[in-house]
Amino acid sequence: RKIAIQNASGNSQVAEKIADTLANQGYYNVYIVPDWPNKQRQTQIIVQRGNLSSAEALKNKLGWGEIEASSTGEIGSDFTLRIGSDWVNQF
Repeated sequence: RKIAIQNASGNSQVAEKIADTLANQGYYNVYIVPDWPNKQRQTQIIVQRGNLSSAEALKNKLGWGEIEASSTGEIGSDFTLRIGSDWVNQF
């Protein structure tokens, strides 16, 4: 699965931290895309290609995030993980 990381938290280092976290959990096809222009509170797992069961598995590994089935994320990914300020509070 290709996972795009998009920062919407307002914290400039979040995307790299979550990419490292995912790599440590066995997700190797992870890449960072440009920040989302608007800050948001809730982290979203945006499903690009309709695979809701894989999105649920990713959510369970992370322990947070809201699944959204839409085409608003990175078009070349299977999932876009749009990181909100709730993720910053995980640390």
